[in-house]
Amino acid sequence: MRIVLDLGACQGHGNRVRGIGRYSRLLAQSMLRESRGHQFWIVLNGGMPEAIDEIRGDFDGLLPQERIVLWDNPFPAAELHQVDPWPCRVAEVLREDFLASLHPDVVHVASLFEGWNDPSAASIGRGSMRAVPTAVTLYDLIPLAMRDVYLKDGPTRRAYLRKLEDLRRADLCLAISEFTRRQAIELLDIDAGKVVNISGSVDPVFHRLPADPRRAGNLASRHGLWRPFVMYTGGFDHRKNVAGLIRAYAGLPGEIRASRQLLIVGKPPGDVHDELREVAREAGLSADEVCFAGYVSDTDLVGLYNACELYVFPSLMEGFGLPALEAMACGAPVIGADASSLPEVIGHPEAMFEAGSDEAMCERMLQGLVDPAFRSRLLDHAGERFRLFSWEATAHAALDALEALASLRPAAEGDGQGEDRWKILAWQAEKLSEIAAWNELPANAGRRLAAARSENLPGPRARQLLVDVSNLSQHDAGTGIQRVVRNVLRELYLADTRGFEVVPVRFDSAGQPRRARAFAARFAGGEPDGAEDPLLDARPGDIFLGLDLSAHIVPWYYESFDRMRRRGVAMHFVVYDLIPLLRPDCMDPGGVPTLQAWYQSIGRLADGLCCISLAVANELAEWCDQTRPDRHRPLKIGHFHLGSELDRAREESDAPEEPQLEALASGRCFLMVGTIEPRKGHSQVLDAFELLWRDGVDARLAIIGKPGWLMESFTARLEEHPEIGRRLHWFADIDDRGLRALYAGSAALLAASEAEGFGLPIVEAAGHGLPVIARDLPVFREVAGEHAFYFSGFDPRGLADALQDWLDLADRGLAPASRGMPRLDWKDSAAALIRCVIDGEHDICWRPSGRRLFPATDPRLLRQVGRLHRQQLLTDHRSGFLTYGPYASFAAGNYRLRVRGHWISGSGPAIWMDVVSEQGSHRLAHHELVPGHGASPAVLAEIELQLFMDVPDLEIRLWVSAETVLALDGFELEPRHDHGHERDE
Repeated sequence: MRIVLDLGACQGHGNRVRGIGRYSRLLAQSMLRESRGHQFWIVLNGGMPEAIDEIRGDFDGLLPQERIVLWDNPFPAAELHQVDPWPCRVAEVLREDFLASLHPDVVHVASLFEGWNDPSAASIGRGSMRAVPTAVTLYDLIPLAMRDVYLKDGPTRRAYLRKLEDLRRADLCLAISEFTRRQAIELLDIDAGKVVNISGSVDPVFHRLPADPRRAGNLASRHGLWRPFVMYTGGFDHRKNVAGLIRAYAGLPGEIRASRQLLIVGKPPGDVHDELREVAREAGLSADEVCFAGYVSDTDLVGLYNACELYVFPSLMEGFGLPALEAMACGAPVIGADASSLPEVIGHPEAMFEAGSDEAMCERMLQGLVDPAFRSRLLDHAGERFRLFSWEATAHAALDALEALASLRPAAEGDGQGEDRWKILAWQAEKLSEIAAWNELPANAGRRLAAARSENLPGPRARQLLVDVSNLSQHDAGTGIQRVVRNVLRELYLADTRGFEVVPVRFDSAGQPRRARAFAARFAGGEPDGAEDPLLDARPGDIFLGLDLSAHIVPWYYESFDRMRRRGVAMHFVVYDLIPLLRPDCMDPGGVPTLQAWYQSIGRLADGLCCISLAVANELAEWCDQTRPDRHRPLKIGHFHLGSELDRAREESDAPEEPQLEALASGRCFLMVGTIEPRKGHSQVLDAFELLWRDGVDARLAIIGKPGWLMESFTARLEEHPEIGRRLHWFADIDDRGLRALYAGSAALLAASEAEGFGLPIVEAAGHGLPVIARDLPVFREVAGEHAFYFSGFDPRGLADALQDWLDLADRGLAPASRGMPRLDWKDSAAALIRCVIDGEHDICWRPSGRRLFPATDPRLLRQVGRLHRQQLLTDHRSGFLTYGPYASFAAGNYRLRVRGHWISGSGPAIWMDVVSEQGSHRLAHHELVPGHGASPAVLAEIELQLFMDVPDLEIRLWVSAETVLALDGFELEPRHDHGHERDE
């Protein structure tokens, strides 16, 4: 059975976190967990994007993301703000037709009474859903039952009565209580067989906490409490009877009130707040006896439920009464009015008082505060009562009812994209014409409607693998990342892509994604037809692959990428390295902010990140621990290796071999391949070879690579070197044919890079049998394994000695051979990428943890003095702040703060560290560090940090003197769970 769940109610501004939105989410999750083999779809309103990603995260792992779909609403509008309601009428038609196009056996509408204060849209029978069995959750009919209070206003009354017309058209009402079920039967004259009580439950976040006086005291002080308190939480409209609660509290004996406070949680409108304050004043209560806490977080609400002396629910009418059940789940003694649904929720006659009677409420409140036996019975009852309500039972009842409803008609077939699609489009056109005939629509309404209809009811096509070629389509440098993009794309066209059509895409200057048809024609060896590349038609189930490094495009046009993601396109990006993050000292300073913004953007956007080595994947996961990207779903991080074939198509086959190549082939030549950049180790290598030449060693050095940033002095040194053209050679521009010759004729490849994403020259060299000498990096170990000779350190003499050792081994035939090194061709590389992107293979499923890392390279760590060198902050004989930052958000709790690094010199005066917030106005900790003394060789200091409240801008300040000599690696903060605050869910 195909069940379509309309969860637009979870997107409403007032519903998203509490009440109807929370109920709808938890019910849907529980139905999906039970599932019973049914196929579920979730439908959301594309005109309300704020909560879409959060909702997708709520259902991650319960439902394939492509079955969470959006309908396009071109005129998002709240009914309250419309003089002419035609945008709302159009939205109703578009929504219902979209739901019908999914060919459901049954549609479940999470809430029908939506769209008054926000662009939510919910209706039944206004469009194609007339023929679709439809169920709706019914929370209450309180406005109808108390019409003299709630339906006096003309527009409100008309809108509500119109919703009641839709409700009567529903095939099934899922009432959240027996009281609400009876209301539907009695007030709307709905057949009793069409209304089912499915009840409800609480969010699992509401639970008992272990006793912790320090936490309770901190919580109380934040909310203005310094005595035991009686608590209420909920709304503030007439039926909630909050004024009656205040009067009843004021009726307690003075000696009882003197040692207590009344806590009211929730934010009443300004005029209501003033009225309630006036009620309290007239009742003789002082200002400090009644505390209005406003909105509080779930964490604080749980703590307050646990800490309250008594919870009182005075409401005159409820559809369910969720706060009372939440309080009982947290172990609070609960009393409530004997009206509507509250007796069936609280379930304890002794705990009830006469609704609307201040005196009865006061009497029961006094009993709950001073009668130990009565309190004991309330506490025992709370511990048992809430267990009778479960989302599993509610979902079970809902599925039973939905199955019974769907059994009344044949099962749905198809996907709504064939003949039925045309029927829906034809019917929709007629209905929209009727709306247009009776209303004056804006001039561009027709175009916007056509676009929405096309997006909501598209024609059939294969799923697409959308491969970004934004940079390659404009310019092909022939090397580096663009060589990877070109080769992988070629193989993707030929590979088994699991039914996906490979579609090159690019982003235009306005940030709009387009099919890169002109590029695709040239790439295939043809000629473009001259037509403009069309806008991209991206749909749920498609996959976007950021194969090209579009570092500037993603941050600049983030909304375009985000819109694709919200609509259900799986977003994947290839990560080639993290060098701009880990070694910004090796990068062009002008480009670092753009690259950092790219990493931050893909950290939020991506469903999966595909790294070109496992080493990069591990670095990426650690970077996520540091930055904690703002996301609602786990991030899958996988890896694949690059192909190592040189591109024969780009060889200049008729180019003559340079004389130097023949000369190099006859001697012991060590080869370096790659752009000349600070991280590549060229300076250390040249220094080492000068030492070898001074020692009389017969060896040559050939450097292959174009000059990069920050290396002007080194390239000048090359050009002016006395050995240039003799024992030292530099080829700034060489084709693949020449490179192949050098690989074949040299003695060894020297991979001296200090930071790398893969090390493609290593596998290229191995393909030619060329021995490899590599710096001992994790990525080089991953690529070369035992098939390379490794060296460590940054000292030229150490490298010279290592090269001499290798020469000795080579002379004896004992140097590691590269022939057995595993390597892929581009076909294999593309296949591995497909497994990562389409099949979902991954190495790491990253989720935020409590541990926070702030390395010295973190751009949020600023400095007055010192210099960044090889991922460390080094002092530079100046006094000042070596670092201050990162202004990160931390929840209240206990933490262990470690200052990682090492003393270079054990002498000098003590230095100090402050942990502060609010720009230094609050000092949270102070610690002195004594040179030569640390918690361990790699830890300069370790302190316990206690945060009594949430801190939005924690700052660590480390001050050093001119005599201080140290290297700072960064900071680590790890939560301490001394009191078992967290539960094992």
